[in-house]
Amino acid sequence: MDLNNPDFLQALSAVMLAHPEYFPRPAAPVSFKPSKPEKFDGDPKLVRTHILAMTEYLSLIDPTESFPVTQRVKMAASFLSGKALQWYQWTTVERLQSFPSWNQYTEALLTEFSVLNPVKKARDELAAWKQTGSVSESIQNFRSITVMRHNISSIKNLQKYSLFDFIILFHLFHCFLI
Repeated sequence: MDLNNPDFLQALSAVMLAHPEYFPRPAAPVSFKPSKPEKFDGDPKLVRTHILAMTEYLSLIDPTESFPVTQRVKMAASFLSGKALQWYQWTTVERLQSFPSWNQYTEALLTEFSVLNPVKKARDELAAWKQTGSVSESIQNFRSITVMRHNISSIKNLQKYSLFDFIILFHLFHCFLI
């Protein structure tokens, strides 16, 4: 019996269609389509978020990491806009630089778009900081400023301080960071 015989295949197909209860169709594969990350325009506040979102997105669409690095970087570059896209074009076309690894691409993004001097930025925000709203909101705002730079780690567990301690601590930071 020739399994590739067209007459045999046609007869088999007819039997399968006539008796689907004996020849169940395989279930359709479950497809998962992750949502695409937002485009990154060069905002320093969003550079780390963009890198995390792109890393997660690429790991979902290519879990075995079979894409070559250049393809991964080009795919990530398609999610750049504005200043970030201009930087990428200048880096890759004008300077003829490529990124041999995903880590080098993300480090280059961080170098280009992170806050230049996070300690100075935190100091400037602390100098301009004023209590508005409730004490707990003010403490949250203060925390967000002090943790802006991960190296500013001398303040831990602000919740253990009283309001008086908080004000003294704020003024000490203000005096020493200026």
